[in-house]
This record gives sequence, structure tokens and C-alpha cells, in this order.
Amino acid sequence: MHDFFQDCLAGDWPRIRATLESDVALRAHDLARFGVRHVVSRLPGLTVRDTWDEAGAGERGLVLVPSVFRKTGVLLANEAGTLITYPASGHRTLWDESEAAAPGRLGALLGRGRAAALLNIGDGCGTGDLADRLGVSAGTASVHVAALRNGGLVATHRVGKAVRHVLTPIGSALIMAQASAGGSVQRG
Repeated sequence: MHDFFQDCLAGDWPRIRATLESDVALRAHDLARFGVRHVVSRLPGLTVRDTWDEAGAGERGLVLVPSVFRKTGVLLANEAGTLITYPASGHRTLWDESEAAAPGRLGALLGRGRAAALLNIGDGCGTGDLADRLGVSAGTASVHVAALRNGGLVATHRVGKAVRHVLTPIGSALIMAQASAGGSVQRG
């Protein structure tokens, strides 16, 4: 598996991971704001039906797995729950190399560095992690995060001595609007 990953995915992994993390962040915001029915009903290619559990039946779990490789499908359904995979938001532009160096229209709106920072925060990261993803100094990453936070696109939470930056619903929506408008959402 390690050799396969190195040969086939390692070069693209930062972009794949950022795409998946952005999707997870968006779904988490939607889940908190609108509930599970809203999130599940908006997964492409999935039909939601109401079902009634038999009296005394235990609750079943639902695991949603974004993918950049496969269409919507049920991977596993058993008494413990259901695992559903679906195409991650932005998966169509992930492999488009035409604007790989620039974050598309977001770059025109926010500036290339800040747009790249927004796109690379994914489901959350520290300043050092973001700096590594962007290939910039921690100070530069911190300046980008401060500007995005002041604009309401990123929230920062302290966890012990560390800080974690996450997308706000507005930040996630901006990324998704960019993707659905046909713009590139390339990372870095």
C-alpha cells in the first residue's frame, strides 16, 4: 500500500486532502446549522426516504465519506449503520491543472496568498501546518489567517497552547460558490 501511495497519490495528496477537508468542513457547518436531513438530502445521487424502525430497534449510525474518486454509493449497510461515499465538493476541479498555481477567482478577490490560505485550511490546522502547506513562513501564514479571520472567513480556537484555524460557514460557502461557478479551487 505504501508503494502504491508513493507511486500514484503522494504528489497529489496535499490537493486531494485539502479538497476532502473542505468538503468535511462544509458538511459539518451544514449539519450544525440545518441538521442531518439537510446534509444527506444534498448528497449527489442519493435518494432519502423516510423509514420507520421497528419498536425497540436500536439507533443506527450514518458515516458520510467524501471521495475524489467515486460516485455516490452505499459501501456498507448492516445492523451497526450505513457508510455512504459521495463525490467531494470541488472534486471536478481537483485534477484541472490549468490554474494550479493560482487559486482562480478567489485569488482575484482575496489575493493569491490569502485565497491559497483559505483553500488550504480544510477541516482545520495550526499556523505551522498551514505554513507548511503553503510553503511560506509561519509569520506570513499568521498574517493571512488574521486577515481571513477579520473578514469572517476563518475562526481560530485555542486548544491548550496550540491554536486551530477552521473555516466558518461563510468561508466554506465562498469556496463552494467558487467551485459551483466553474472556477478553479486549486490549493497552493
